[in-house]
Amino acid sequence: MSFKPLIASVQTIKIGNWFIEHSPALSLVWLHNLLDRRLSFIHKDDPSVLNIHDGSLVLKLESDLGDLTAKYKSNDNLKQMLVKSLGQKSARRNWLYAHFLLQHHIATPEPLAYLQSKKMALNYQSWYICRYEEGLSCEEYFLNSPSFTPSMRNTVSAIVDMFITLRECQVSHGNFKASNILILQNRPSLIDLDLMSYHATKGKAERKWREDLHFFMENWRERHDIDKQFRLAFAKHGVEL
Repeated sequence: MSFKPLIASVQTIKIGNWFIEHSPALSLVWLHNLLDRRLSFIHKDDPSVLNIHDGSLVLKLESDLGDLTAKYKSNDNLKQMLVKSLGQKSARRNWLYAHFLLQHHIATPEPLAYLQSKKMALNYQSWYICRYEEGLSCEEYFLNSPSFTPSMRNTVSAIVDMFITLRECQVSHGNFKASNILILQNRPSLIDLDLMSYHATKGKAERKWREDLHFFMENWRERHDIDKQFRLAFAKHGVEL
């Protein structure tokens, strides 16, 4: 196994000091309008805001393609720019790993673009654009129900299958909160790929995968009925917890 994202069709352009890779389906007019937005005037109560946290802003925006999710990040000091420039900036990481996941039949919102600007040759600002998916978080899906229902069994099985595929691909997510899985028609869709990593050695890949797995199981600490169902489903794949 190796990390080789398959990106079948992409256009590369520059707008000002922004480097952009995007799907041909996403119009240049929409991208220009995105860069013209005055972010300093956006308040957390704005209906387009999905999340504001730790230097990042996530917006739900309209487009000719339907609703899109746009995630903006800015490195506001030299230290942050140096750290982010040594590795992949989160927008590019999201872009590459989203294509990789879809290539390996793991659902994630369709990636449409990433945009990167630099200052003093260092990564400064970025956007990641993907389709907006309407669904319950895995946390809401399970914990809002007072008891485990028969219809949830297929969802548990699908999430476990996703974990097994991630293991086979030697990638870790790095932040397996239940809120980072969306449930759409009882199927999981993985989001928030900022920390996702491919591990070249099987030993490290297995350790990081186990860390993801134990982090995920912590979500059900107070719900023994849900915890039991996941343990049974993993056991069918020979995974003991």
